[in-house]
Amino acid sequence: MTDLRPATHSTIGVIAADDDPDIRYALAELLGDHPAFDLLGTAASGRDAAALAAHTDPQLVVVDVQMPQGGAEAIALVNAVVPNAIVAVFTAKRDRATNREMLAAGAAAVFIKGTTLDLASDLAALVDA
Repeated sequence: MTDLRPATHSTIGVIAADDDPDIRYALAELLGDHPAFDLLGTAASGRDAAALAAHTDPQLVVVDVQMPQGGAEAIALVNAVVPNAIVAVFTAKRDRATNREMLAAGAAAVFIKGTTLDLASDLAALVDA
């Protein structure tokens, strides 16, 4: 878990959580370089994401489905400590059942890894909606 700093008022405070260090690093780079975001830190599990969220009060937390305490458990853990945070899922799982399960668990959106999209802009729009 990397704890960086609280968000500024003009940016979206975000935490990126994924157990794959390459994906976690790529998410951190993508979001940290985007002007809409203030990267508050990264986590490798749902438990670490929730602990980091409790200390940084993010507006947005991006979680993986298949990390330790991932998916629905990560959503519940984050919502328990920061109920107003938006939780988005970023996953390699492409099946509709997983998407429905994540949305039913409280995810604001599900994004599929490897699809062609502007993830940072889509996440910013999710918070601004």
